Amino acid sequence: MSATIGFVDKRATLRNFNGNMSAWLRSLSLVALAFLLACNHIADYDLWYHLRTGERISEEGIPQIDDYSFMSAGQPYVDVHWLFQWGSAAIFHAGGTTGLVIAKASIASCVVAVALLAVRGLASFWTLSVATLLMSCRFYERPEILTLLFTAVYLAVMIHATYKPKLLLFLPIVQVVWANVQGLYVTPGLIDVHVH
Repeated sequence: MSATIGFVDKRATLRNFNGNMSAWLRSLSLVALAFLLACNHIADYDLWYHLRTGERISEEGIPQIDDYSFMSAGQPYVDVHWLFQWGSAAIFHAGGTTGLVIAKASIASCVVAVALLAVRGLASFWTLSVATLLMSCRFYERPEILTLLFTAVYLAVMIHATYKPKLLLFLPIVQVVWANVQGLYVTPGLIDVHVH
């Protein structure tokens, strides 16, 4: 009798292992797909503005005056992208355009990985697969790529906060970084309204 129970337990363990392995392989393939979809040529011309401003931030600090536009040259200016610009310039100096593409692709992979942590199950996997394909048209070397990441982090924390409320302590840090990377840092307020 005990030999039969041991045999059944081993089969159940093997079935769980195979199911978990299958889920891991699906997840890994989706993260890899996001990376590959983001490995494309630089197509956004704003990048050069961001890189030049990032260089200036390293040399002079965060710009306070608008020096780039014709109509408002010399006027006070709030650079909401300064952290992205500074980081992008550092990556560019270290690895050139290849470094920027690899950084972008890595961030795109992180977006999908965080989203996978937030949702579980086969239906969620297929939904996230479609979402990854749709998001891929926005995988540019722009501050927006970090908004995708921060949105995924925010949603993952909100989904798991019921069981792990200490995760909520992470959100103010995300919010501060987000506010210094891109102007869409107000997105969590919209998510909060929709979730609650």
